Amino acid sequence: MSHAEKQPLLAGGGGSQQTPYPPAAAPVAAAPYPPAGGQPGAGGYQTAGGAPPASAPAASAQEAGPAMQGGTAAAPLLEHMEKVAGYEGVGFSEDNFMAPPSYDEANAPKPVSAPSIHDNVARISEDEVRAALMVHVSQHCCYGKGAARDMAISQINPTNAFHYRLETFTESRRTAWQHTPFKGQPIDSCMNGIAPQAWQIDIPPGRFFEDRRMDMEVPHTAYVKPCHNCGARGYNRCHHCHSRGYDVCHQCSGQGKVWQQGQAGENGRFDRCHHCHGTGRKSCHHCNGQGQIVCPVCRTYGSLKWFINLTVTWKNHIDDHVVEATELPAHLIVNAAGKLAMEEDHPRLAPLTAFPDPHINNASARLVTQHAGAFPLERMHRQRHSVRIVPVSEAHFAFKDKPGRFWVYGDNRLVHAPEYPQQCCCGCTIL
Repeated sequence: MSHAEKQPLLAGGGGSQQTPYPPAAAPVAAAPYPPAGGQPGAGGYQTAGGAPPASAPAASAQEAGPAMQGGTAAAPLLEHMEKVAGYEGVGFSEDNFMAPPSYDEANAPKPVSAPSIHDNVARISEDEVRAALMVHVSQHCCYGKGAARDMAISQINPTNAFHYRLETFTESRRTAWQHTPFKGQPIDSCMNGIAPQAWQIDIPPGRFFEDRRMDMEVPHTAYVKPCHNCGARGYNRCHHCHSRGYDVCHQCSGQGKVWQQGQAGENGRFDRCHHCHGTGRKSCHHCNGQGQIVCPVCRTYGSLKWFINLTVTWKNHIDDHVVEATELPAHLIVNAAGKLAMEEDHPRLAPLTAFPDPHINNASARLVTQHAGAFPLERMHRQRHSVRIVPVSEAHFAFKDKPGRFWVYGDNRLVHAPEYPQQCCCGCTIL
């Protein structure tokens, strides 16, 4: 029987190599901040003394950056950031992907033929088909077992389905300015050397074909700057109480006393408000009566360490293609157990050319070509493709003069039975 091809299930970089970082010689150790002796700072350093003192004047509106949003400034203006060679276009968003070096196509492997296989179709008996259906029915609380037990199975058509999978393991790198409270920690600034480019930093990919993410500080890009959110004060005004530290008591409306209605024959009188103890005020629970709240950006330190953050993402891109002769949904084949017919992995793969089924060869050529240009901003580390053979048996049955069919597929004998005659969901009384 000829195999009918089904569409792929899932839709889903190249010259010279850059000098790796760090270089062979040991890098210069990061100098502590602030520099000794009170000398003028360089590359974003302040003068000796660390974070600005509490009496330091607040930064100007321009220095503080854009308008406050919900009590927190989003970020300072980009033109106020330090200029780092090779990172002039870096902003505060993590969408700044860095294109990898090109891959030398001369290193691509020559086409390798898939090993020959015998298209042996695994046959399954009527008893085995019925047993698999009984297991399937028992896993559905509303299904009746009578149909599986009494139906007449008239025909079983065994076939083999082929599942082709292509995996492309890539790495992407993107950069963005980030900050953390400056607590006096050492600062690796441009005084220690020129910042390496994103793809010059040597970062091993770890295990292939596994998704992973890592963040790191780009060397020699750090510097210290007053906090743009609080003007280097470390605290912000409490907007809930308008810096007063208290709210008006809602029980007595700020009067400190409440009217108590007298009992029968007695006149009413004013009593002391027990909620505010007669003060008419209650301590602001947002700032604990302080009138100011801790700056959420610098956490009271007043200064920020700015640096370029490098985010490295390893991603395994997967595409599947199923060739199957029956009407069994293709996604079921992908998740079913089967026998591995072939598997191959290289830094770059050539399409299959000699697999017994030409539909698999055509799918391999299409997907390998598609992956070759699908990830222009990612470095391709490795590719792997494989073909699995999944047995499929289509069973035709009749129950109470009504015909139907179901499928038993995979080495683990899974069942797909959308036409099962007893799928009662009302009362669940079928036995």
